[in-house]
Amino acid sequence: MYEPEETPDGIVPFSPGRIGAPPIFVICNQWSQALDRISEKEVVDSMHVFTMSVLQVWEQDKLEMHRQMVDNKDLERKVRNLDRDDQKLQKQIQALERKVIMASGEGKGLSVSENIIYQSDKNSSLQASLQRIFEAMERFTDESVRAYDELLQRSEEVSATRDHE
Repeated sequence: MYEPEETPDGIVPFSPGRIGAPPIFVICNQWSQALDRISEKEVVDSMHVFTMSVLQVWEQDKLEMHRQMVDNKDLERKVRNLDRDDQKLQKQIQALERKVIMASGEGKGLSVSENIIYQSDKNSSLQASLQRIFEAMERFTDESVRAYDELLQRSEEVSATRDHE
């Protein structure tokens, strides 16, 4: 297994730029390192909490309809339709969870059957969940912009160096 060499001053002795690698390799290497520093986990987690909050509201509405069913026989047909819709929604959420887990590259996500919502967010509203999603997305976007600005700057430096040669 490769272990990077550590030096007292912290400078990597064989970095692509220092050993004279082609500029495209240096920029691609920096791009790869920038992507490794950016995490989508907060966005994914916020979206998962929101999905679970929506599901909880859905379940509460379904329970309320079941209670009203005693008073209204016509409601029974509506509840059956709601149950069918609920099953479809459950399948869609499970498919979404699989996609989110695959996209985040982590095999450990919360399953709908395991946890309806995070314990700390049981009393949070849908609005608060949406707000957390957008805040997480904003931070993710800021990190991405910073990483790409650094890459653009490096690319321009390399281009300027080549133009002077």
